[in-house]
Amino acid sequence: PFPADMIILSSSEPEGLCYIETANLDGETNLKIKQSRPETSKYIDVRTLGSIQGHIQSEQPNSSLYTYEGTLVLNGQEIPLAPDQMILRGATLRNTAWMFGLVVFSGHETKLMRNATATPIKRTAVERIINLQITVLFGVLVVLSLISALGNVIMSTAGSKHLPYLYLKGTNKAGLFFRDLLTFWILFSNLVPISLFVTVEVIKYYQAFMISSDLDLYDEETDTPTVVRTSSLVEELGQIEYVFSDKTGTLTRNVMEFKSCSIAGRCYIETIPEDKNATFEDGVEIGYRKFEDLNERLHDSTNDEAPLIENFLTLLATCHTVIPEIQSDGSIKYQAASPDEGALVQGGALLGYKFVIRKPSSVVVSIEETGEERTFELLKICEFNSSRKRMSAIFRTPDGSIKLYCKGADTVIMDRLASENNPYVDSTVRHLEEYASEGFRTLCVAMKDIEETEYAEWCKICLLYTSDAADD
Repeated sequence: PFPADMIILSSSEPEGLCYIETANLDGETNLKIKQSRPETSKYIDVRTLGSIQGHIQSEQPNSSLYTYEGTLVLNGQEIPLAPDQMILRGATLRNTAWMFGLVVFSGHETKLMRNATATPIKRTAVERIINLQITVLFGVLVVLSLISALGNVIMSTAGSKHLPYLYLKGTNKAGLFFRDLLTFWILFSNLVPISLFVTVEVIKYYQAFMISSDLDLYDEETDTPTVVRTSSLVEELGQIEYVFSDKTGTLTRNVMEFKSCSIAGRCYIETIPEDKNATFEDGVEIGYRKFEDLNERLHDSTNDEAPLIENFLTLLATCHTVIPEIQSDGSIKYQAASPDEGALVQGGALLGYKFVIRKPSSVVVSIEETGEERTFELLKICEFNSSRKRMSAIFRTPDGSIKLYCKGADTVIMDRLASENNPYVDSTVRHLEEYASEGFRTLCVAMKDIEETEYAEWCKICLLYTSDAADD
């Protein structure tokens, strides 16, 4: 875990990469990539670190977790800093042997502490009612004690002539009032039910015991019963007024699996239902084929659909921001920002195109059929956001060509198809409707070949836009 907000200078990974987990900050368990500036990634030992001189021109401490602006003046050279170089307190270093960093904020100036707030006290409805009733009864006790003490003083004063045996003459009325007040306080103290708290706590404990013993809430696979963390909120069960849900993941397991795909108008699935075998009607194929048929068509040199299948599988294995994590047994676990991305990459690996290595400027894909490893140079990437509703990545393929891979919502992808006479649009739309009727989440993918001149012109436009934005 990182003890302070710091700027990464270098790490054990190539080009100053490091992987961090920010579950304590934003609740996301997937790994994130942070990368040092190329000017500082060469400082990989203590001797070279001791030779650097400079300072940081940093922004003031603030609570924004996703922004940072600063300039590192190193040996007379100005190096701009961005959020990609900032690692926050509360994050944890993963899959990286070591890293060197420069502390920017510490203590109460860190962004984690700036976002820290006092924990509110949770009180149940029963507790609030009991507290209110105790307050009312306490008020009644005080009023009765005052009335009784005052009445006793009045009666003693008025009847002192008729009660000589009580020796009330010359008695201090104020002292008598306060003595009577304490006397009646003790006499009426039974109005406040102290035992009520004990009784309520015993009931809560018994309710918690009944919940933990409920067989309907017992998981046989893991031998795990229900664990009651606190008994103070048990009575809130069943008193739900509103249910807030984030899409459907909150109410389901939120586990995505690669079930089926449609390529070149043909539908492929792992296990074909009895009523979904592939047949032809009016020359159009309907129904499903097995994934084995997909691999056979991919390696059939006489099949016109082989390049389309290859592009589809290559897109699944490359167009993403997933991080491969090598397990102790040699297997690869994919750390994805969303379950959708993880399922697509896992589906590509299932179909023979396995994503194995991510570098800052390239990704490596292993072809299961031939054992070949292909390196795709990552030129540009446009990550998914809610306004674009798609993710795009530009790669230089091993054969030297430049290709744009894109995936996103069907409405966005369909509107951007180059040819209106695409022979696969109708069948793909029909498959999308079938997937939707079965409750599947669907995604469309597309590819475009880009000429060198077109890519160079686009890069100039992007560079010009970036410089203009910086000037503004």
